[in-house]
Amino acid sequence: MKKQIQLINSAIDHLEASIPHAQIGAPKVSARAIDWHIEHSLKAAILIIDAIGQSNPADYKPKFSPTKTLILQMGRIPRGRAVSPDILNTKGPISLGKVPEMLKNLRALLLTIEEKAEKSYFDHPIFGHMKRNEALKFVAIHSKHHLKIIQDILAAQTN
Repeated sequence: MKKQIQLINSAIDHLEASIPHAQIGAPKVSARAIDWHIEHSLKAAILIIDAIGQSNPADYKPKFSPTKTLILQMGRIPRGRAVSPDILNTKGPISLGKVPEMLKNLRALLLTIEEKAEKSYFDHPIFGHMKRNEALKFVAIHSKHHLKIIQDILAAQTN
């Protein structure tokens, strides 16, 4: 779990460092500009980690999902396969004014996550209940996925 928290903290730092490039887009890489990927990654991480903290471990119900198992074992999410749920998919212009507060909130949530019971969980819309450690690993993978897209958008600017 400590490794996942370190990976998430590193991702937060990289997302924060991407803010100066927020308006850059590359339609051949992603339909969304960097600002969307920053906001989406932070929203998802906050939602998942907050849900872990709010969950009742006694209500945890495991569900086998081959896709979840594959993603957690491979450590990556294939591009273009999934659609973000509406709650995490801002359709209009992105305002980065909320990002500093989101960064602060996420860092605070990470400081308390180790205190939560192992069977604290996040209810993923496709994968079902993900125990604390699985969910943290998923946050790290999801963040890495969007950071790679940000890197590819920036690389497309030099080509």
